[in-house]
Amino acid sequence: MKESDILLVGDSIIEYGLWDEYLGENFKNRGLGGETTAGLKEWFPRIAEKPHAAIILLIGINNLKSGEKNSINRYLADMYELCNEYSGKAKIFLVGILPINEQMAQEFIHCTNDELEKINEKLKKKWPIQSNMSNMSMLGLP
Repeated sequence: MKESDILLVGDSIIEYGLWDEYLGENFKNRGLGGETTAGLKEWFPRIAEKPHAAIILLIGINNLKSGEKNSINRYLADMYELCNEYSGKAKIFLVGILPINEQMAQEFIHCTNDELEKINEKLKKKWPIQSNMSNMSMLGLP
């Protein structure tokens, strides 16, 4: 890994993307299909400590797939913990949970895209401007 590399970290949306073809060779794919934030917390430290220009995090849909009542709060807490711990060591961009096909949303994660939007709004509210998280940004979603 080089200091100019930008790491794309997340679940299958990242894993199956041809990011180096789409965005350039300095974008490195670190996606793992089916991954949740709990799993990401296990291996994220190994990549966050290596030289890189930035980390783009796109993960969360698989947390909701579990159907657990507390899955949204767990997702929010895990993302806050990861970003809070590593924002001083890495420039982190958090994408949030992308909208998906409405029928798939109902079958796969048992919620609507409107509910996903509300989750992303909660995530945005988790990032008040704090000095210890100055390297952390939430990328806007349409």
